[in-house]
Amino acid sequence: MIRRVQPVLILVILFVISCVLAFGSLFLKHEQEQQAKKPAQIRVFEDGRSLMYLPQYIAVRQGFFKQENLDVEITTVSTRESLLYSITENRCDLAVTGLEFAIYKRAEGKGELTAFAALADKDFSFLLSRKITENFEWPSLKYKTVVTGYPGDRGTVLFKGALVKHGLVPNHQVTLYNNIPESFQIGAFESGTGDFALAEEPEASRLEAEEAGRIVASLGEETGDIPAAVCLADKKYLKDNHDVIARYVQALNNALLWLNQQSTSGIVNLVGQDYQDFDPGILAKAIDRCRKLGAWPSESIIKPSGYNNLQDFLIEAREIPKAIPYKKVVVKVS
Repeated sequence: MIRRVQPVLILVILFVISCVLAFGSLFLKHEQEQQAKKPAQIRVFEDGRSLMYLPQYIAVRQGFFKQENLDVEITTVSTRESLLYSITENRCDLAVTGLEFAIYKRAEGKGELTAFAALADKDFSFLLSRKITENFEWPSLKYKTVVTGYPGDRGTVLFKGALVKHGLVPNHQVTLYNNIPESFQIGAFESGTGDFALAEEPEASRLEAEEAGRIVASLGEETGDIPAAVCLADKKYLKDNHDVIARYVQALNNALLWLNQQSTSGIVNLVGQDYQDFDPGILAKAIDRCRKLGAWPSESIIKPSGYNNLQDFLIEAREIPKAIPYKKVVVKVS
């Protein structure tokens, strides 16, 4: 009797085990599918609300990040120093700022901060004159004072390069006020400091509209193509999250395509809430000015020619001792 029952019990046990395994496999598959549907979260820190970063706001407002199943959280920090500290301390995943900071870190041998996408192909800084100047010429800056960013700031570096290009010696024939804290530079100019000042858009258009100064020159026009605004991340993060980053870049490319095809009024209507401190008319004027420069690229590739152009300015300004290879700082995501 026992010998007859034993095979039956074995069959029952095997059947139960197979059912458990089958249901377990189905449950695991369901969990994996649910996990795949869950948006990947990306923490992005930026060092200001510049027009250079416009493509990422478009990607949010137009739903391009959502189309790529991404949940992107953008946080604006007060200074570039706090931005770089945040990414090195893993408080954010990506940093949107100038390419020069990745070059500086590599030149110092600190970390592996890597650039992988460009948001702007030209610098958005403009030179404002306190006095109305009908026909501005660069030699007229001789023995004048200019409010700029700190010495290693990209705008300051490019401005010094533009001065040299026009036969002027920075800090000798032209005085640079480059020791004013970043958040007080525009206020200092409005209060009467300096004959001229550098300001990015849309701040430059606001100052002009309020008659605090008049735009007389464009650094982007003077210095040519430069990947002025890029996305940075630690090299390990890029390697560990390649698929997520590829989707992020695709969303940016969709945003750039939309930006270059859309009317200025359409852009202002979409992203006006991201620039609440600026009148829509001023914002539209700033966007038009940057579009005429060809400031936004057609896609987010960081071109070697632009990289080398920026690096030449950094070397000329003695911000870095020698060239850093393109492939050491930039990776192409595909």
